[in-house]
Amino acid sequence: MKAIPIITAMFAFLCCAPGAELPGWEGLITHTNSERELRATPTITAQRTNEARIYLRVENRTGIDLEYHGYSKDTPQIFIKEKRDGKWVATSWDWCGTGMQRHVLKNQKTTTFEIHVTKSPIQFFTIFRNAKDPKEFSLVKLYERDGG
Repeated sequence: MKAIPIITAMFAFLCCAPGAELPGWEGLITHTNSERELRATPTITAQRTNEARIYLRVENRTGIDLEYHGYSKDTPQIFIKEKRDGKWVATSWDWCGTGMQRHVLKNQKTTTFEIHVTKSPIQFFTIFRNAKDPKEFSLVKLYERDGG
């Protein structure tokens, strides 16, 4: 359970400005000796999109309760990749950890995420954890827009 506050504090310390760029955030989200990937991840489906917003349906059919962090249950912590010279590069996350809370998505339940899109091509990710075992987590792609 100590890993969550440490990761959150590290992100807040390194980048508390909206849209601040910090190449290499992927290196901070890795599994250590006793940590492991989730056995299954939620199903993510784009419901509606426009030029500025994406609404995603998140269905938890994993067999376990999942947790994630965000300002509200509809706005998860987002990690961004942008395409540069034909390759996806981890660039930024949209906000600092101040005000971030833990949210639980119960097994067999559904929620909706709202993501703000500022440019393209872009990928959005968040971290889902086993609500009962925080050493089990995965970085999950929520959405990709690969075009101009």
